Amino acid sequence: MKEYTLIVKRRRVPVTYEVYKAYYQEYEHERYLKNKAAKHEHSLEQFIETGVSIEFVSLDSITPVEDEVLKTEQIVYLYRCLDKLNAQEQQIPFCRCRGGCNLWRHCCTCQYWDFG
Repeated sequence: MKEYTLIVKRRRVPVTYEVYKAYYQEYEHERYLKNKAAKHEHSLEQFIETGVSIEFVSLDSITPVEDEVLKTEQIVYLYRCLDKLNAQEQQIPFCRCRGGCNLWRHCCTCQYWDFG
């Protein structure tokens, strides 16, 4: 019968096969995740070698604060406007004509509106 050990605080400790297997499954999973993350990491030197502008990379990945503020204000304004409408008016009309156009607005080929 094979004996399984793990090193704990610089000492070999005998363990069961299940403990040994669980430990190395987690160990291999951690190595896999580190390798996967390393593929997505980039250094300043890599960008300089390939000629990529650092400003372009950093600005492309960051949403400007002004955009976030405007988006939030627009959402608040939208909800204020929706609160002024009654339940029927809050529904988005769909055209469900026999042609199956399913437009969010009335199509020019029929006169049928569906608020559902």
